[in-house]
Amino acid sequence: MTIRKIALAFTFALVATSAQAQDTGRRMQLVQQDIITFSSSGNNKADTCSSAINMARTGCMQQRKFNISRVSCECDGKPDAAGRWSCVGTAICQP
Repeated sequence: MTIRKIALAFTFALVATSAQAQDTGRRMQLVQQDIITFSSSGNNKADTCSSAINMARTGCMQQRKFNISRVSCECDGKPDAAGRWSCVGTAICQP
């Protein structure tokens, strides 16, 4: 085997090991994430959605998970017969 082939084989092994370590790190990160959801209802869609998101954030912080990576809100398509909106706030958090 020439020195070039040995160097190439070593580089390939190093890259493969690095990619495997990064992949393992990503899986561990996903395992540690929590998805917190809270529902809220109210007469104003924007206020109801904001309230649901804030409650989801608070839920993360109460569990001592201050790294909140994403928040979202989904509301029913229309208010109910009484004119109240129902929304669900979601936060993805990790310690």
